[in-house]
Amino acid sequence: MPETLNEQRLRALIEGVKDYAILMLDPQGRVASWTACAERVKGYRAEEIVGKSFACFYTPEDLASGHPDSVLRTAAQIGHFEEEGWRVRRDGSRFWASVMITALRDENGKVIGFSKMTRDVTERRRAEEKLRESEEKFRAVLECAPDAVLIVDENGRIALVNAQAERLFGYRRDELVGQSVEILIPARLRPGHTGHRLAWAKTPRTRSMGAGMVRTGLRKDGVEFPVEVSLSPIQTASCSLVAAAVRDVTERRIVELQLVAERQRAEDANQTKSAFLASMSHEIRTPMNAILGMSDLLWESDLNPEQRQFVEIFRRAGANLLRLIDNILDLSKIEAGHFELEKQQFNLEDILDQVIELMGGKARKKGVALLPRIAPGVSSDLIGDPGRLRQVLLNLVGNAIKFTDTGEIAVTVRSQGIGGQDRLSFAVSDTGIGIPEDKLAVIFEDFVQADSSVTRRYGGTGLGLGISRRIVNLMGGSLTATSTPGKGSTFQFSAVFDAVAPDRCLVRKEVEDFHGRRVLAVDDNCTNRLILRETLTSWGLESYEAGTAAEAVAEFAGAKNRQRPYSLVILDHQLPDKDGVTVAAAMRKIDPAIPLIMLSSTSVCDPRLRALAGVSGYAVKPVKRSDLLRLICEAMGGVTKAEAPLPSAGMTPVQPDTSHPLRILVAEDSPDNRVLVQAYAKGSPYILTFVEDGQTAVDEFSQRSFELVLMDIQMPVMDGLTATRAIRDLERKRGGPATPVIALTAHAGNTDIEMSIKAGCDSHLSKPISKAKLLAAIEAYGRRPGATS
Repeated sequence: MPETLNEQRLRALIEGVKDYAILMLDPQGRVASWTACAERVKGYRAEEIVGKSFACFYTPEDLASGHPDSVLRTAAQIGHFEEEGWRVRRDGSRFWASVMITALRDENGKVIGFSKMTRDVTERRRAEEKLRESEEKFRAVLECAPDAVLIVDENGRIALVNAQAERLFGYRRDELVGQSVEILIPARLRPGHTGHRLAWAKTPRTRSMGAGMVRTGLRKDGVEFPVEVSLSPIQTASCSLVAAAVRDVTERRIVELQLVAERQRAEDANQTKSAFLASMSHEIRTPMNAILGMSDLLWESDLNPEQRQFVEIFRRAGANLLRLIDNILDLSKIEAGHFELEKQQFNLEDILDQVIELMGGKARKKGVALLPRIAPGVSSDLIGDPGRLRQVLLNLVGNAIKFTDTGEIAVTVRSQGIGGQDRLSFAVSDTGIGIPEDKLAVIFEDFVQADSSVTRRYGGTGLGLGISRRIVNLMGGSLTATSTPGKGSTFQFSAVFDAVAPDRCLVRKEVEDFHGRRVLAVDDNCTNRLILRETLTSWGLESYEAGTAAEAVAEFAGAKNRQRPYSLVILDHQLPDKDGVTVAAAMRKIDPAIPLIMLSSTSVCDPRLRALAGVSGYAVKPVKRSDLLRLICEAMGGVTKAEAPLPSAGMTPVQPDTSHPLRILVAEDSPDNRVLVQAYAKGSPYILTFVEDGQTAVDEFSQRSFELVLMDIQMPVMDGLTATRAIRDLERKRGGPATPVIALTAHAGNTDIEMSIKAGCDSHLSKPISKAKLLAAIEAYGRRPGATS
């Protein structure tokens, strides 16, 4: 029978529904009609499914339970049936379906069939399951959180809490949900909190998480306690929420208060310790100044051999005692956190020369060769603390000499450049007794020595290495040691220095006429030859090396015959086959005009030996680079561009200008030190006026004219810094040039120097002060332009 117009319209409408599979069932549940959407959803074509029971869409589990029949019965009884569940496609795959079945009746109410609408909602179900899983995870995390967590809506109402919130605030969950969050805040703080909450909520797009805000919480029983609150915004499609994590910080606050109290006690203790160190430094260095100064004056007087031996002993003992005092004070400063490094430009070669000069005599007395070497590529101009670098090197070299009876000690510097800084590696290697492996781990500890027995052969306090290690650490490096018992040890450390800009580097030791000059270096020690070669090459000299007398003479004669004669010979005095005098005589026969420089390991230079050898220059090993350069220039008639170095303050006293006597005010409370200064100035054109305290110094300065003031810092009545400031105030009122003030003090730290300069002092000399050092300072400052006359 052809379809009526209404039937056609109904079919078109049904076919137009894209998301639902709509089909008709007869009263027994057989498929009576099939749509294109049903074919897409369930996979059957119309000719395959029409006339078959709709039960084929159900899972085996549903069929076994008779579920399809119950569905039709229910729909027939109440008119419709809705459910969701798994359905099966033609290929056996399953999908989650939303199903609605409606009973169709005739005019008598008899069921004549069913309409069935099926929709594939698998993706929706998966999304719901993911959401449910997320919610479950969120609740699990929320419940396990160590902090109390509250979810608060835009109106400040609590929407959700965890178990920790119940425990923290003492409320049950049902007592909190729906309440204003201000219930958990003391009444006096609620207005401020409400205003803050409203202001924070007004700018949801720009607000940021607030972490670590310390607030005051209120428990149900009325007890207030400190809390730390972290806020995090939660933006949903329908509303804005805030998650508040609340932590009880009562114990932490107690600990913080305890730490504050402990820190204050530590600071007080450090201040007390610093004051004690300053006092000890003054009390120890002041008498040491008199002891060492008087011994130096006694050494300069006429003494018989026995007296000179006695003076030499207590000079040496005094110097050792001063080093011990310095070590103890350094250790105390480090422990108190008051140990600071200077930053100033210095020359590495100068530091190494100073170490060699100070330690060379000890090495020669033991017959040990001291070999300093600066490897090629090492920058000489650096910025750092030269005094502390020298202190570490002196300690390591001194230890090496102490524990080495034969052989050599090599001091080597290498470069490990790192960008805008210079990382230098220093190694002090010896051929001494070595250190047992089990002692290497403890030798850098304070007061510890490798051999600590009472009858140990070598003395010492065990402080030097520990302090050196700490200084090196402050320099950005580390100090380590390797050793083989019976063969020697190597102490190696690195240190970081700031690089000097090229335009600030000093032009040092350049020689005008070294180009094309050839030097023959004769030495049986291969390390010495290596050092000589690198040094001569750095000065632009071409060198050839010989290790024996025979090799040296043969090479010297061969060069003469090849028309490539040497311009200079640097000759070791002790060679394995012949002595240097014999070698020099042989070379003189070949070339009578050849300049010769003799290097010797003995500290005594016999003028007759020099005359016999016919040498133009003579130096004792280890020879400083600056001295070697001077000898080479003199031997070859060259002139260095660099200025001549200033004489060592400890060796050559400055000769005062006798044309005009200086009027000097000396403020010093120690009678011994006043006698010492007077003795230092004996025979000099100085007029000294002594006062015993700072107040008297100010009074004397206000009444008389002086060209220089020597000011002790720690004095009774008025200290030296206060007195210096008072003198500067007097000068400002008077007008005219300022009188130089030199601080003479037992306080030797960087902070002490800064305090002296800030108070108005022009210079700072730390006690004990040698005669040469004091006279040099007097001449430098008392004679400078602008000094009062």
